[in-house]
Amino acid sequence: MRGEQKGPQETKPSGQAHDVFISYKRERRETASSLAAALSLHGWAVWFDQQILEGEEWRNDILAALRNSRCVVVLWCADSVGSSFVRDEAARAQRIDALVPVHIEDIEPPLGFGEIQSVDLLGWKQGIDRLGPLIAAISRKIGPPGVPNRATILEQVDALELRRKRSPTIAQSTISRPDTTSAGPLANFRHAAKSPEMVWIRPGRFRMGSPEDERDRTTSEGPQRIVHLKRPFFMSRDPVTWGQWLWLYKQGNTDLHLPELESHASCPAVDVRWHDAVAYCERLSKLTGATYRLPSEAEWEYVCRSGQESAFAMGDTINPMQAIYRWETSYRNSSTEADRKSRPQSVDHPRNYVNAFGVRGMHGNVWEWVADGWWHTLAGAPANGAPRVARSDDSDRVVKGGSWASSAKHLRSAFRGRWNPDANFSPSSKAKQGSESEGIEKGRDRIGFRIVCEI
Repeated sequence: MRGEQKGPQETKPSGQAHDVFISYKRERRETASSLAAALSLHGWAVWFDQQILEGEEWRNDILAALRNSRCVVVLWCADSVGSSFVRDEAARAQRIDALVPVHIEDIEPPLGFGEIQSVDLLGWKQGIDRLGPLIAAISRKIGPPGVPNRATILEQVDALELRRKRSPTIAQSTISRPDTTSAGPLANFRHAAKSPEMVWIRPGRFRMGSPEDERDRTTSEGPQRIVHLKRPFFMSRDPVTWGQWLWLYKQGNTDLHLPELESHASCPAVDVRWHDAVAYCERLSKLTGATYRLPSEAEWEYVCRSGQESAFAMGDTINPMQAIYRWETSYRNSSTEADRKSRPQSVDHPRNYVNAFGVRGMHGNVWEWVADGWWHTLAGAPANGAPRVARSDDSDRVVKGGSWASSAKHLRSAFRGRWNPDANFSPSSKAKQGSESEGIEKGRDRIGFRIVCEI
């Protein structure tokens, strides 16, 4: 099918690159075509030589596509092992650490490739149900779908930091405002149709905590401090929903059927322990090959404030048309006229406020776990936005945002709730009257979580 391919020495892909190049022998074209379709549906730009028309200069086209692809998936079978063209494509990819070998037949790989761990797709025909290990392997090379090369992103961030150091105006600015004129260098993405939608969050500085004169402030919200998040990240647009929870736990367990939860697929997953939320992140990371985790308290507050220093993202007052909470409690004479909700509402509910980052529902509806352990003040918290380590595995964790049953004051960006990581329906038993958790409502259907994907 192909003649000898010659060209200049390879370099890392540049220009408008494909994400994945599929190298195969024509006898297995049907498998290559099915794999290309599955990876494309997953969100990657995939190239394989079925796109070459008769009469075109296929040698040059294949070499150009190979050199401009970020990752090369080689399908090893009896036919491809004996093909000098496939071996050459694999060798080119191996030299730039872009090779992902896949076994579609039980054969020995060619000489020089036996030490490279391959993905087992023996007997695979189509669909994505067995592609988790391959998706993870590709993600380790190039990141999840829709994410440019890591070095490219970090180069942009480093350039921004250099500009800040050189410019007195930028260097003196302590509060970062989101750019609302565009979505930034990265678009929202999902790893699958039912996984959480992730929103790109630019790095920046913000003032964490509340000023001493903020109404209903608690001592745990101070002292205020400047936090500098130096790296971008993705945060889920909404709290994780029951639909997203069930989708993940059905991977490899198709018999799982929970109709009561399925009927609330668009509502936040609630009654969730901190350890359950961490386990969800670990499971999603294993499936996708990306790094998912709970946000730190600083990351959560940075995104919630979205450039604002007021009590809420929408200003110093809040009303029931902007959040789902116990509306008969006002904040600084804000309106209380709305129908009260008696349970968590869909993440698509119009009262879930969309902030300047494009993240929804960070005030009200459900409390949200963060990664940090509970400490009584912000004194000593990391200035780089990293989570503050808990005193022990079973010590209390921080929750943020308030819920549908919360008073308005608990929806403030700076408010810090305290919850036991193993308790899924009430605040920490260690919280005494007059402490930071006073007034936090007890009962089920109160607490959920949202997630972060690292870049």
